[in-house]
Amino acid sequence: IYHTELGNKDGEPVINVAKADRILYDLRIPPKGYVMQNFPLYIPDNAVSPLRIAVTLKYRSASQSLANTLLGENAPEIPAIDMVSITEEIKF
Repeated sequence: IYHTELGNKDGEPVINVAKADRILYDLRIPPKGYVMQNFPLYIPDNAVSPLRIAVTLKYRSASQSLANTLLGENAPEIPAIDMVSITEEIKF
């Protein structure tokens, strides 16, 4: 999952931005950027060619678990927004 993890002076992960002084992990797609990535795909023996594959890139401003941690039981549901979708057929 694409996300950023912030850390404190001791290199420990933190949620509070005010306590962060470094980025421990940063895997995001920049504006107008792209990422080429491969994912393994298991095709069952009884599958029939062609196989239709649908993929959707989704964006969420914060994870639901982070919202729940920060806001507790009153946390709103954080929507996941479809950014782009593609459907392709592969022959095997």
